Amino acid sequence: MPVKPSPLEIYMHLPKKNCGECEFPTCMAFAAAIMEHKTELGDCPHLSEADRLEIEGILAAPVARLTFGTKRPLTIGEARVMHRHQLKFYNPTAVTVEVTDVQTDVEVESTIRRALETKVEMLGETYGVDSISVASVSRSKESFARTVRQVVETSDLPIILNSWEPEVLEAGLDACGDERPLIFAATRDSLESYMELAKRYRAPLTVADQDVGELRLMAREAEGGGVDVALYPVSGSLAEALRKNIAIRRAAIENRIRELGHPIVVLPRSLIGRQLERKELWWREALIASALIFRYADALILENTGVETLLPMITLRQSIFSDPKVPAEVRPGLHRIGSPGKDSPVLLTVNYALTFFLVSGDVGKAGMDCHLLVTDTEGMSVLNALVGGQLQPRSVVELIKQAGLDSEVSHRTLIIPGLAARLRGELEELSGWEIVVGPNESRDIPSFLKELPEKSRR
Repeated sequence: MPVKPSPLEIYMHLPKKNCGECEFPTCMAFAAAIMEHKTELGDCPHLSEADRLEIEGILAAPVARLTFGTKRPLTIGEARVMHRHQLKFYNPTAVTVEVTDVQTDVEVESTIRRALETKVEMLGETYGVDSISVASVSRSKESFARTVRQVVETSDLPIILNSWEPEVLEAGLDACGDERPLIFAATRDSLESYMELAKRYRAPLTVADQDVGELRLMAREAEGGGVDVALYPVSGSLAEALRKNIAIRRAAIENRIRELGHPIVVLPRSLIGRQLERKELWWREALIASALIFRYADALILENTGVETLLPMITLRQSIFSDPKVPAEVRPGLHRIGSPGKDSPVLLTVNYALTFFLVSGDVGKAGMDCHLLVTDTEGMSVLNALVGGQLQPRSVVELIKQAGLDSEVSHRTLIIPGLAARLRGELEELSGWEIVVGPNESRDIPSFLKELPEKSRR
């Protein structure tokens, strides 16, 4: 089984000058940063062209990257490993919502508006819908082109054109202009005509078949014709879809079968029995889509656009595509819980996500208004930050100044976590504020604040 390249393999092709011009102290540190996608090869000023090509070959992902869209380009694929503990996953699964050419203009506009307005903020990052799919249901060139034009004019999201007929697809491509959509999808019978359209409009092409072997042959033919390729392994059930996705990704990464080293596109709704009532479809689609995110789907085309469908998938996706070696962090600075005023208490906490959400959640549930000063401890908890030196009085004092707390509140009282009690004296000396030691556990904060003497807040 192939293993991921090591920093040493990259180091062997670096100048080994340890000059520091790349802003890393040694060439080995630079090699490790290259492996973790924390810097670029171009940051080394002494790298020869031959060595650059060698390193690029070492770093080449077994699964090719594919980019579509021009206003807001979307990249999928570029998988390097089967499991997240080996290396961070890149290019999160794209969440795509679908409109059809049999919907009215009002219905299409409503779907697009919901897609654009759907925003989920978690751990300081904002997520939403990544692209729009336009499906040809009417099989009419005019209807398809009209719907595509409406999407292009009202949204800057990249587009997937879903049509199984070359004539209809061509009308949609014409309506797209320079948008460079992803074409979905060519079968064995239509492959030649779809390849011609893909080359003419410089659009990537999805190839579709039930048989993985045939899918491999079609991908080879399309790639040989100079077309960027995505794969749609047609399946009749969730179990079959999962088996095929795993087989395709394993073939690409572990066995280096280049023809299967392409992003995988899936339609979760095709795995749902149509005899179900409409009210059951949304949660079944969300459940199936979530399972497919776990098993290597690079893009999902969804029929339901409600936040109840998208939220669980986006939450799961963020977890899977986060870096397991980097603690979850939130934005340092001044946060507000409720509607705090000038007399509201000020609490200090750290930017470790779990600590932040526990503190803010417990205070919020109690219905209390307060200012929450979040200091940067590199994602460490209070105790770990104290031991590791990330929680220092001087950095807290600097944060008080940066946050403008002198003008935000009328008092000069800061409540610090109970575990950080040993910092009290130095904090008071450096800041001139009264430092109050709070409880060790966030669940005790509401009762602590209620019992806090009024004079301690002024």
